[in-house]
Amino acid sequence: MDSAQRITLLECFHRMQDAIEDLADAIEADNERAAWLASTPAPLAARRRTAVLLRDIWHREGAGDPRQTLNDIGLIGCDPHTRTLAARCNEAKDAFKAAVQALKVQPTRRQRLLAEMAREAHVRDRDVARALAAGGIGRLHLLQAYRHVPLLAETPARVGFSWASGSRSIRSLSRDEALALVEAMPDPHPAKAPYRQLLLAQPEHERVAQMRVLAPNLVANLVFVDGHETVERTRGGRTAPARREIVRRQLIHVHLPILFPLAPGEALPRHPLAAPEPRAGGRLARADRQIEDEPLLPALRIYRYRPLA
Repeated sequence: MDSAQRITLLECFHRMQDAIEDLADAIEADNERAAWLASTPAPLAARRRTAVLLRDIWHREGAGDPRQTLNDIGLIGCDPHTRTLAARCNEAKDAFKAAVQALKVQPTRRQRLLAEMAREAHVRDRDVARALAAGGIGRLHLLQAYRHVPLLAETPARVGFSWASGSRSIRSLSRDEALALVEAMPDPHPAKAPYRQLLLAQPEHERVAQMRVLAPNLVANLVFVDGHETVERTRGGRTAPARREIVRRQLIHVHLPILFPLAPGEALPRHPLAAPEPRAGGRLARADRQIEDEPLLPALRIYRYRPLA
């Protein structure tokens, strides 16, 4: 990474940190508007919890799977200034993500550079350094740093939450493409040579599948009321005019509480009192081209296709 890239990356990182801090402070300071989290229903506690979720962009030691993120669902009423800060926060997150993706280096090298950047940031920010020492916070968590704060331009009438089914992301690869992935592995990796031999032993024309299991996602089902209309309804053989809402629906993925306009003292949109339970069961296996149960190259999540019957 050249010096210009390093400067850009650090500048984007600090702008993102500042934007997150400004938004978290504004959410915590607002005690006039309603707020609710599934894990923390009390309004002031919900705001404090939301600020914690926004600020937490670091991996914690012993936290398990590094791909997992810290999530919570909820509704946070906001004034125009807080919504402006949220929009700026999302823009800063996008700029930082673009700066990271601009690094034209191997993923392992990129992680090392990000770790160096984070260490520099910690030295420059004494508060962060103290937090690291006290809380055992380690590397930057890119998924938590990248994810947007859900922000609505208008207030919904009703909000529901549900689980979108998990799925599988399957990428079909030629043998040469799979070999390229093996060659991109770090040289000290103990599986690199065995993986190369396994692939070279496969027929040249045979394709393999790189599969990633996507976890179920929470989605918010938003209902907006754009007005009312009069319709004719028949009950018991009699027709009479009735008033009906004109509704508009929107579905969004949520990892963080939703921010939206709300006046002081105004009630939250109608919402459930608890988070939904994940649905049991999984997707059915594809009938046309199935994948073997055991991976051919576990570290790369590469599987062989079963022969078609």
